[in-house]
This record gives sequence, C-alpha cells and structure tokens, in this order.
Amino acid sequence: MKRHNEWDLIAIWNDKEEIDPLSKINAIEATQEVRNSFLELMLHKEACHNGGDFEELWGQIEKYPRLYGDTALWTITCDQAREFAANLMLGRNPLVYKEFDIEKVEIEGRVLHYHELESKVSRQGIHVIHGAIGSGKSELLKQDAKILGNRVPQLIVVPSVQGAKDLAAQLGPEWHHYHHFGTDSDSVRRAMRSFNRLVICAGSIRWYREMADDVRRFETIYVDEIASIIKQGTTTGIGNAAFRESLEELFGLISFAKRTLLLSADITERNTLEILGRMAFECNQSLTYYRTNRDYLEGS
Repeated sequence: MKRHNEWDLIAIWNDKEEIDPLSKINAIEATQEVRNSFLELMLHKEACHNGGDFEELWGQIEKYPRLYGDTALWTITCDQAREFAANLMLGRNPLVYKEFDIEKVEIEGRVLHYHELESKVSRQGIHVIHGAIGSGKSELLKQDAKILGNRVPQLIVVPSVQGAKDLAAQLGPEWHHYHHFGTDSDSVRRAMRSFNRLVICAGSIRWYREMADDVRRFETIYVDEIASIIKQGTTTGIGNAAFRESLEELFGLISFAKRTLLLSADITERNTLEILGRMAFECNQSLTYYRTNRDYLEGS
C-alpha cells in the first residue's frame, strides 16, 4: 500500500476536476503528521487568495475532524497562514526552506568573515550568500577564488562590463576578463574557450550554449549580484530576450559545476530563493542560504 505524504493530498486539493476533494482526502489513510502538514500547506495557499478569510472553508472542512485535528490547531494554523500571506506581500516566504530543502545559516553580526565560512562554502553544492552593502561579499569572493589555484576551472559572473574588467585586474594576472581579445562576439567566444579563470558579464553567458561540454564545466562558479541578474533575466520585453538566454545558460552551467557561490544584497525568499531553490532541486544539488543575522533581525 502506498504511503501518502502531504504533497499527495495537496495534489488532490489542487485538482480542479475533483468535485469534493476534502472527502477524498479524508478517506486516504495517512499519518496525523501528514494531515497536519497538508492543513498547513492548504491554508497557506488559500490565504494568498482569500486574504485569510477562512469562514467558507471552515464550513467545508468542519465535518472532517481528522483533517484539522481539533479547533485549537485549526485556529493556530489559520493565524500562521494569515501571517504567511502578509509576509508574501513583503517578499517573504518562510515555507521555501522546507519546500526545497534549503539549509539556512545565520551569521553573527553584519560582516562576512571568510575564515568563519570556509568550511561550509567549500562543500559541494550551491551556496547563496546574503549580505548588505559593505558586509564583505566581494572580499569573500576574491579570497575563495584565489585559494583554488590556477589549474582549476573557475568562472566569475558579474552584472556589468566594467565590473568584469575591474575584478579581473584585482584578482591578478592568472585571471582574464571576457574582452581580453576584443569586444566583438568572436573575440568574446575566443576568450571563453581560452581561459579557465574568466570574469564575464552576465549578458554574454549565452555564448557558452554553442560550446562543448568540457568548456562549460567549471569547478566553481561565482555570481555577484545574483538577485539583480535574475530580475533582469526574468523581466519581459523584446530587449531582454538575449539576457534571458544568458540566465538559462547560467543555470545550465551551475548544474554542471561542483560548487557555486551566489552573492547579493537583495535576496528575497519569495522571488530569489524560490527560483534558486527550484534550480537546485532540478539539478539535484544542495542549497545553503547564509545571511547576517543582524540585518535579518532589523528586516533589511
């Protein structure tokens, strides 16, 4: 006999062809823990549509007490769902950690210190580092990039052309920027094929799509200001078509990489983490989210 989980029950609830989904869900044998999780997920979802008004829904579910446990649990879960819906308006989604199995690490204070994070960020997988402007994200990136040595393929992605040139110069002669041979597309492709330690502007990542897999495989990928890159890549408009191709290819490169560090000052749970969590799930990689707890407590 199949052991049902909360996502099985949610699938029935979401099925528009089901005439009486609650009756069907109630008939399914599942643990009370699974039913409680289903209730939480359902109410959170419905709160986003009805603004937290559950009177009509209570009229439907009241006759199925094993679905809601008891009235006290129902009341508590409804209150949590209303808070969740309010958080979504502020770009928050506390369920994203459970949905995509994201490990959350709070960092004491405001400043990122590489020696405190090295043992964690050196693990395989995707590491999302959220720190305010001036918290030391760029210095952390540079310290990590220099440790691996010049024989390990590494790629750094930044939002701007000038940013790529400046960072390559700061990292030293072992690093090159993607305009090393020139700014035309053929010169950019040549640089991408020639150097295994390259700093590139996000908008040019799409050229990797036509290259062999061995060129597209990096030990580590670093992406600075990932939130703004995602925002630009997901904005509609004819002018952004090429950038969307670059964002898709970036996600493809990350799926090949052993390790990825994504940095930003503007990460939201609802947008950035949902997109990155889904990406990590699809490429079967772990995702760890780091945030300075001082900024988190202050709501910045």
